[in-house]
Parts: sequence; C-alpha cells; structure tokens
Amino acid sequence: MSPEIKIQSIDGKEYTSIDAVVNLSHGLCMRPSDRIADECKKYDKDVYFVRDGEIWSGKRIIDILSLGAEKGAEITILVEGDNLKAETLALRLYCALSSEDSYNLGFENLEDDENEK
Repeated sequence: MSPEIKIQSIDGKEYTSIDAVVNLSHGLCMRPSDRIADECKKYDKDVYFVRDGEIWSGKRIIDILSLGAEKGAEITILVEGDNLKAETLALRLYCALSSEDSYNLGFENLEDDENEK
C-alpha cells in the first residue's frame, strides 16, 4: 500500500507529511538513527518526526533516538516544503522506516538511481 502524502501548514510554514509505522527489526536504534539523521542533514530545510504529540528534529541523532520508537511505533514524518524535493525526502524516510533491515535502509540504492539520471 502506498503512503498518503499530505500537505500541512504549521506556524505559517508548509510541510509535506507522511504517516509511517516503524518496521525496523530493532526499532530506531543507533545505526538507523544515524543514517536517517545523515539523510535529513542533506536537506536545507527543517525535517521533523512526530510521535505521541512530541516533535523531534530529524537532523539530530539524539532526537531520533529520543523518539523511543520500537518496531510497530507510529510516526509522522514532516519535511518543510510542498515541492518535489520535500516529497522525495519524505518518501525516502518512509521507505527507511518501513524497512525490516536496520543495516540497509536503501538510501544507497536511491542515490545510485539518482546518479543515473
């Protein structure tokens, strides 16, 4: 099933939003949190994760770990912007969180695809 991509306005900014369920075998432990933070840092605007009403930065590994997201946890991904770049990052993060493999989040495969274009 494809994720539903929504646009939300928060504090006067537009965000691309996707709801995700963590499927990583060990949840958001150190390795995937580090990889996700690195991916978010490549984006020049804000990236957030929301869990249980609390908002955490996607660019800080400590914030991602603080989500305490085990397998099955529901998280909302918020990427500032309502353009293709924001949507692409939101989908990449969705795919990473939906992966079962904490060691291979698929970011490298997506980068290879982008370099071929």
